[in-house]
Amino acid sequence: MSIEEFKKTLEIIKEDWNNESHSYKNENYFIYIKENLVSSYVERTLGTKSLINIRYIIPIGAYNYSFKNNKETSLNTIGFFNNKYEPCEVTFGSWELYKMEFMHSYSDGKASYYPIPYIRKINNPTCKQKFDTGYTIEDFDEILAAIWKYIKEQK
Repeated sequence: MSIEEFKKTLEIIKEDWNNESHSYKNENYFIYIKENLVSSYVERTLGTKSLINIRYIIPIGAYNYSFKNNKETSLNTIGFFNNKYEPCEVTFGSWELYKMEFMHSYSDGKASYYPIPYIRKINNPTCKQKFDTGYTIEDFDEILAAIWKYIKEQK
């Protein structure tokens, strides 16, 4: 799929998810996981860098919602994709990332977003682990390190 087709696909998914309680904004994060699966970078714009040495792309959409008469913003994982913009599983050896949620906090008028990834053993889907590391989306390398540490401890 071309990058333009991918952008259109993401917009269609976000539009389909809009409803009375959630309204997606024209705001995204893109987590690029490198081939080595231990390093990454996060950008707010898709396609500003080459995908050489990139294995996975995780697009994250921002949405508004109301909570106790306040307008809040949160993040939602749109999907998991490979470097050809095709839907895929994000695998770490015999484990896979199957879900990612987000916590957020506001301090000094700035929002910080904290990914909470969930992994499971590929041949034993009841063997699962949740990672609430306290690292922000910009520190995704630290989250990858926590995932790898856990996987190594399971051997």
